Amino acid sequence: MKHILGKNIVAFALTGLVAAVIGLTLPTFIEAYQMYNEAVGAVSIDERIAEIRADKDYVPINQISTDFLNAVVSIEDHRFYKHHGIDLIATSRATVTNLTSHEGLTGGSTLTQQLAKNMYFTFEKKYSRKLAELAVAIQLEHRLSKEEILELYANVVYFGNGYNGVTEASCGYFGVEPKDLSMEQSIMLAGIPQSPNKFAHNKPTNRMGKRTAEVINAMIRGRFLANEDARGIQLRTLEVIETVY
Repeated sequence: MKHILGKNIVAFALTGLVAAVIGLTLPTFIEAYQMYNEAVGAVSIDERIAEIRADKDYVPINQISTDFLNAVVSIEDHRFYKHHGIDLIATSRATVTNLTSHEGLTGGSTLTQQLAKNMYFTFEKKYSRKLAELAVAIQLEHRLSKEEILELYANVVYFGNGYNGVTEASCGYFGVEPKDLSMEQSIMLAGIPQSPNKFAHNKPTNRMGKRTAEVINAMIRGRFLANEDARGIQLRTLEVIETVY
């Protein structure tokens, strides 16, 4: 119990530091702490991880297409292997944007933070939710390897049309297992979690086309794709989109 309490204190000390840096108020921090305690108090982080892994559709990372994993990291969190749960550069940029626009905190979330959100929290645009999510993310980074975090993320993220996790999405959209996803299929799937409802069936395919172009460009920057291959891959990805939508 003392060991767990110590981890909680460290996680929220770091979260409090982030809150102070970006200028959040004490009441917001207190609300975040309460939100965090209610979440992990009801179901511990270890218990929640075990529940996710026990799902019948759960698939280990070595049974997921490498192209898909590279696409996800490229478009969602290109500094994933360098940070410890929070990307201060992305968070600072997003915070400035959101404070000036007077909207809820959006953007800047790492894959670890997105995993934490999917494990425990709603998608409500509140700073307190973001801080509670960050506290869980810090603990996930302490408990798990990067590969384990990426594996869990792939198994819980929502891909639209009722598909939760990469198994449901790859089978539902393409009729293949996650390990058999092609480069083009991987690119399409990796683009969906940003706004899954926008890319649902019966929506204009040009939205998905623009999003997959963003994924391809991110993969080029991450050196997972060669620039000279981009045009051909984009055309083939558009063909895949047409077959799905």
